[in-house]
Order: sequence, then structure tokens, then C-alpha cells
Amino acid sequence: MKTLAFDLDGKGGLDAFLSRRWIMKYLGLKLGECNREVYFDSKEWVGDDPHRKKRYEDVPFVPVRVWHTVNGWHLEIDMDAEVDNVKAILMQCMLGDDYRRSLAQLLRIERGCVDWNNLYQQKWKLNELGQQIEVSHEKFDPDLSKKVQDLIQLGE
Repeated sequence: MKTLAFDLDGKGGLDAFLSRRWIMKYLGLKLGECNREVYFDSKEWVGDDPHRKKRYEDVPFVPVRVWHTVNGWHLEIDMDAEVDNVKAILMQCMLGDDYRRSLAQLLRIERGCVDWNNLYQQKWKLNELGQQIEVSHEKFDPDLSKKVQDLIQLGE
């Protein structure tokens, strides 16, 4: 099972993805079961579960997950089949992923990076005094996740 991750920038980012969802059908891709592996990582602990990632703290086990960001959306889709990493990047790009992010992912794969398909939960910048200032963060949207899942399933 492969999880595709998208950084959909701007107000029209999610609309662009939804208008291109026919590409998934053309490529023979369908939604799979929830990939629970993405929820767990021994490096980030949350609450009583020592392996649950902070990003997924209040996120239910669903195959489509959407987070609001300051400048658009982050979207994760669990597919029914395993896909080669380079093909996954190409599919993400065709479906509306940020092209700069896609190029960076290709470089990560080329260098042998295992965790190449990541979305940043928070972004920081340094001010004039060298202090970190948060400039972006995510907020999970369960209702929008369900709506996107329903639209993808309608296109299958």
C-alpha cells in the first residue's frame, strides 16, 4: 500500500486536485484501506501510545486525510497498491502537488533518503534577533477529509 502526500498551495489548490482526480482512474489507482503505518513512529511520542506520531494525534484511521495550512492544504491518500517511489512523485505532481516539493523529493530519493515523502507540520523562520517565529501550522479537518474521500470514490 502506498500513501501519496500532497502540498496543495493557494486557495485553488484543493480544487485543482479534485478537477484532476480522473487521472487516478486513468492510472488504475483506487483508495485502499487506511495505512496505519504512517500513524506510528518511535521517534515522536503522544499521550499514552508511545509510538503514535504527533501529527496524527486526533486523526481517525481513514484513507483520506486533509489538513488546513496557512497557504492551502496538506492531503494524504492511501492507495490500494504499492507504487514505485519515482512514479508516486510523478503522480503527486500530475494531481496538483507543489512542483518545487516534487523536485526536492526526487533529490531525496537520489540521495537514498528513506523518509522522502514528508509534509511539514509547522514551519518556522528566524527574525532579526535569531528567534524562531512560527509562520505556518496544520489543522486537521475531518469533514473535508470525508468529502474528498467521497468525491474520489465517486470517480472510481
